[in-house]
Amino acid sequence: MENTKNKNILLIGIFILLLIVLVFLTKKNDSKDNNVANIKNQYVILNDINEFFTVEGCVNRYIDVLNNKESDNLLKLLSKDYIDNNSITQSNVLNKLDSFEGKYTFNAKKIYVHKIDENHNDYYVYGKIKKDSINNNDLGDDYYTIVKIDNSKLLFSITPYDGSVFKEER
Repeated sequence: MENTKNKNILLIGIFILLLIVLVFLTKKNDSKDNNVANIKNQYVILNDINEFFTVEGCVNRYIDVLNNKESDNLLKLLSKDYIDNNSITQSNVLNKLDSFEGKYTFNAKKIYVHKIDENHNDYYVYGKIKKDSINNNDLGDDYYTIVKIDNSKLLFSITPYDGSVFKEER
């Protein structure tokens, strides 16, 4: 009789433990879904054509400076966070970034904007980077970057980016 009572208590304990684990896993999945939804709500596709070409121009300016290997200007164009996180200095900036041999042009295909406040926007940019040539059959390579624009000071900065926002949507 005591053996049956112990088995029942053990079964009830296991059942309660399984319920607790099930509730915990359900809440964890809900929080992940909410985080993904919150991120996607922060970024909206950029539809303003003037703003689109302004951002594309910022990326092309960065590509030109990178092509010309102007380390002083690269340090001015890169975002402070990117410089700090990657320990970039004037002497190693060219080694830490993609390098291009020859003249390249960037064409933006899709841009998401994240409005930080009235004067600050972050733009997640996807496009194609192509080498300029006479016989240009090159379709270009995928290229991603983040452009941060401060409209109050008329400044922008660049953060090289892996494109994860764009890759998740495919």
